Amino acid sequence: MEVLNYFSHLPKRMMTIAIAAISVFAVSAAVMAGYGPDRVVKDYNLDPTGFDHVVFDSFINSPTIGDERDFLRDYDDNDPIDANVGDTVRVYMYVHNNADPQYNTTGEGVAENLKVRVVLPAANAANSQDVTGYISASNAVPQEIYDTFTINSSDQFTLEYVPGSARIKTNFMDNVALSDDIVAGGVLIGDDGLDGQMKGCFQYGAWVSFEVKLDKGHEPQTDYNLKKEVRIKGSDNWSDNVTADPGDELEYRIVINNTGETDIYGVDVTDNIPKGISFVPGSTRIYGNVAYPDTWFTQGLTVTKISAGESYTITYEAVVDQAKFECDVHSLTNVASATPDDLDKLQDDATVTGDWGECEQPETPVYECSAVDILKTGERKIKVTVDASGSPADRVSITGYSYNFGDSSTFEGIENVVEHTYNKDGKYNIDVTVSFDVDGHVKSVDCGGSVNFESLPPELPNTGPASYIAVLFGTSTLGIALKGWIKSRRGLRDTLITG
Repeated sequence: MEVLNYFSHLPKRMMTIAIAAISVFAVSAAVMAGYGPDRVVKDYNLDPTGFDHVVFDSFINSPTIGDERDFLRDYDDNDPIDANVGDTVRVYMYVHNNADPQYNTTGEGVAENLKVRVVLPAANAANSQDVTGYISASNAVPQEIYDTFTINSSDQFTLEYVPGSARIKTNFMDNVALSDDIVAGGVLIGDDGLDGQMKGCFQYGAWVSFEVKLDKGHEPQTDYNLKKEVRIKGSDNWSDNVTADPGDELEYRIVINNTGETDIYGVDVTDNIPKGISFVPGSTRIYGNVAYPDTWFTQGLTVTKISAGESYTITYEAVVDQAKFECDVHSLTNVASATPDDLDKLQDDATVTGDWGECEQPETPVYECSAVDILKTGERKIKVTVDASGSPADRVSITGYSYNFGDSSTFEGIENVVEHTYNKDGKYNIDVTVSFDVDGHVKSVDCGGSVNFESLPPELPNTGPASYIAVLFGTSTLGIALKGWIKSRRGLRDTLITG
């Protein structure tokens, strides 16, 4: 800055004369940045005398920077400026107590507790960022003033203060370091020390400077977490594990926290209830007290949107139901899941434990086909009776019979007694499949038998002499006579042989 350079080389004893001799000029910013608050100003070209009280940067057409209200500049007196990501920019703050010098001797024109501070924008990436500077004194009117300095870039960026970069330069102090508190609560400055005092007049003015760096824009992060908890109804503390007795009432809670910097959408939520826990109908609540249909346990629940930093809570009630316990189970775990659009699924669980004792071992289901009775009831006709059973009756039931009669004929139904007629003789194997429902599962048993309808072959004729004679003579009268004659002849023959 030309005026600053002039200050740095001019002997102090010549300062007042030099300032008076400087021709009036205005060094204005390219575009006026925002400043405030509104206050009475003096045009130095019309009235170069100071104010009768402490006030800062309230001259226009000042020989130093033109409009003092725009007191934040770069080295070349520009505001706003263009810069690139990665650049470091030194920002200058002009501090001028406009009280007339005549009030310095009485103390009325000397600023007390003079402090400067700088505020940088939040760490959100943008193509334009404003740095705000504040000047305050306990006896100034107004007590605090401010101005902004704008930095633009073609790429989005954030601003970071460069630690250790703050300096102050006056006619009595040459680039004295200031605390980094300048970007926190502020730091005391002065014209001849960091004591918070500054006299009125140009020769006691100060330039405070500091550096900021343009960092690459931060990519907003998207993240979330899921928490499933349980407690005994009416208690104060939520936990991922509680001890309960049969019949105890429980409260479950599912919390989805959007821990990222962006909103999340389309969060599908599911929850399962283990055997041994009974849901209390109508107890589901969202957002604390808004009722939600019970169908979400079977159909799921979708949260349309959870804003960054916000959470979504689901609660419901349940009861420890001993009637539904499986034997030797002493802990019941409930698992919830959440799946937002374009994000991974998360799961979390809560467990209920207890000394619930031993329960009676359930009877092992039995199902069988013990006999198949096959009865011939006529020519090539049979009656088949199947003896099948299952127990216990509340867990096992017969759902049907399937018959294969061995002649390509089949039959399916719920009848255990059926009849069938074959078209021809033969030996047939009869296969039967009995179907059962066992605890909701399909089971089957095969059994069967056989039947024979083969005919006996006819007896062959006797081919001996007697047969021929019988054929020839039969039992007719002629036959009898012949048989008698033959017999008599045999007797005569036998007599002749023996005689």
